[in-house]
Amino acid sequence: MEPHDLFVSKLVAWREKDQLFLKGMLRHKFAKPGTILERIEQLPVSTSHKRELAAALKRLVAEMQTKKPPTRKKK
Repeated sequence: MEPHDLFVSKLVAWREKDQLFLKGMLRHKFAKPGTILERIEQLPVSTSHKRELAAALKRLVAEMQTKKPPTRKKK
């Protein structure tokens, strides 16, 4: 499965475990927000649902930008 398609399917499901997975995909740059938005537009759902999905993506991206990745302690 193509990573952006996987991302959108997890975005639609929106379970807690999916949200963690999506954050990981964004953190490791497995999916690009612009491409995800394109895929959302292709979904056979209402315009309002597409807006909700885009807003959820925006929240995830904002959260990833405000949180610093964890640092490892040197031994």
